[in-house]
Amino acid sequence: MLESGRMRPQTRDRLVGMLLLVLLAAILSPFIFRSPDEVRVALDMDIPDAPEVRVPDMTPAVPEDEVEEASEQILEAHDQVVEIATENPGREPLQMASSEEQAVTPSGWSVQVASFASEKAARDLDRRLRNEDYHAYVRRVEQDGESLYRVFVGPELSRSAADRLRDRLASDTRFKLAGFVTPYRL
Repeated sequence: MLESGRMRPQTRDRLVGMLLLVLLAAILSPFIFRSPDEVRVALDMDIPDAPEVRVPDMTPAVPEDEVEEASEQILEAHDQVVEIATENPGREPLQMASSEEQAVTPSGWSVQVASFASEKAARDLDRRLRNEDYHAYVRRVEQDGESLYRVFVGPELSRSAADRLRDRLASDTRFKLAGFVTPYRL
């Protein structure tokens, strides 16, 4: 069998042949011992149907009726401001935000563009914005016993619309107002 530490070629060929026969038997035996139907099923390479995908319920965070109600309130407030402004062309309406009003849930979004200690300065900016077709308004607030006059543009129904308005005001070369978005309260 061994010639000077090496296997004879004839023995080696027999071992390789036996190994190949055992391997062939292992591969083919499942086909031999199965019925033709089982072999056909085993060789079937069809891709199974896709699993059923359930789409989750997408209920909005804010009910539709609340959105409609907020939209109506904003439009009514805007119409009131426009009506008062047309009745008093010399003086635009001044709105005072009380602490009670500030506690109310916001019904929209506005962009605060400036805050002045002088009512005249606030009115001048308000007038310039209105002349350029921005929906501007002024609110007087009390802070540390002093009156401040804040100039706002808006309101918008969605935060994203208010963000776009803020960006538009910042890029408008006539004003370049770097405002910030704040909740709009009636």
